[in-house]
Amino acid sequence: FASLFYVNTAEGLFDCCYTYTRKPLPRKQIKGYVMQNSYEVCDIDAVILITKKFKVCANPKDKWVMKIIKAKSKGPKSPGKHVKPTSDSSGN
Repeated sequence: FASLFYVNTAEGLFDCCYTYTRKPLPRKQIKGYVMQNSYEVCDIDAVILITKKFKVCANPKDKWVMKIIKAKSKGPKSPGKHVKPTSDSSGN
């Protein structure tokens, strides 16, 4: 698996990836993800995949990672996030 290190800055402690996993993870194991951007605190762009037991660093350009991001972005919406219409269909 890939390395995930803590980086201490004036703003606080951050998780940073320095290498990527070479082994794709099964989509069903992934509970969520966090994007890491090289223009922020950490040195490389990465996707931190979050499973029930651990976090894994992945290359955001890998096809299997892109598929996971797309699937998780489409995921089921939680109740209460629906937009209410401003008027009903009867014109009232």
